[in-house]
Amino acid sequence: MKVLILSRGMPSEKYPMHGIFEFDQARALKKQGVDVAACCLDIRSVRRTRKFGIEVTELEGMPVFKYDIPIGRAPQSMSNFVRWCMFMHIYKKVLKAWDKPDIIHAHFGRATGYVAMKAKEKYGIPYVLTEHDSTVHKGNFSKGKTEALKKIYKNANANIAVSAPFEKVLNNRYASNFEYIPNIVDTSAIQLSRQCSKNNFVSIGSLKKGKGFDVLIKAFAQLHDKNAMLKIIGAGEEGNALKTLTNSLGLSLQVEFCGFLPRSKFQNIFDNSLCFVLASRSETFGLVFIEAMAAGLPVIGTRCGGPEGFVTDDVGILVDVDDVDALAAAMKKMIEDKDKYDSEKVRKYAIDNFSPTVVVQKLLALYERVLKIPI
Repeated sequence: MKVLILSRGMPSEKYPMHGIFEFDQARALKKQGVDVAACCLDIRSVRRTRKFGIEVTELEGMPVFKYDIPIGRAPQSMSNFVRWCMFMHIYKKVLKAWDKPDIIHAHFGRATGYVAMKAKEKYGIPYVLTEHDSTVHKGNFSKGKTEALKKIYKNANANIAVSAPFEKVLNNRYASNFEYIPNIVDTSAIQLSRQCSKNNFVSIGSLKKGKGFDVLIKAFAQLHDKNAMLKIIGAGEEGNALKTLTNSLGLSLQVEFCGFLPRSKFQNIFDNSLCFVLASRSETFGLVFIEAMAAGLPVIGTRCGGPEGFVTDDVGILVDVDDVDALAAAMKKMIEDKDKYDSEKVRKYAIDNFSPTVVVQKLLALYERVLKIPI
């Protein structure tokens, strides 16, 4: 079986998170013996420094076909047209260097869904689409954009939502036949953390309004615990405002802004943390929750569209979005109930539900089902 992953772009040293979901999946499929290649259609603006044009390369033995054109923000119809032209051009190189795929797996409907749909029409290749997009979850689109997405979903041979709550939203809003398969988390790259007796909390995410770090900092202030620490990993446009808020609350010695860190640096911080907490206002999944649980950490999350699909009483606590008091109470409870959560059981839960082996088997079953359906 030959699977072509259709991606927004490829992770790089400068932009390590761009295309990360797609390449995590591609790597996992490759390790399970699937003949997989990736096609990256990157139309980010010229401000995102990178090499433009076509490049055929390889990543961990996997063919990668990259096409970068600096378009930036553009009407959806124009973005779709440009990406489709890019695909038709680079697809010739895919055929020459690799072969015709049996199936295309596209990620993010607004980014690659149109291309996958057109490829099915022109080349007769069935496609699966995984939706991750939080803007699709919010659904604040014009009627035209909504109908365009519905058409992409309708023409897909299968649609995947990355969380159970997101699956319900997509099926209700877009009248589409979505099924739930989570994102892949390389649980083998994270080890079981040492038991931390200190009241240390860790949070990871882009410093933007949607991640709710303002709520988290205010909740942390309510602990009134001079021995507690909060490490925030991430960078973004809200960074200065969050630091100002931290200082105004007298927390400058207890809240540490670590900036962006690669995944390889998470382990040491997990080892010295009591709990992972993220107060997002909207999530379709929540990869960092799973990474923390793979280290054995209990988690605190919000009912924002993703975490409520996997945060159970055995692994953590859920609170409502923007509820500072409830979040503070949950953090206090974590401190008081340090012995409640069995770190080995928390890690096992993460592995049993989100490890590459588990998720890839679900994907392969879906691919096999799709290939039996006439195009």
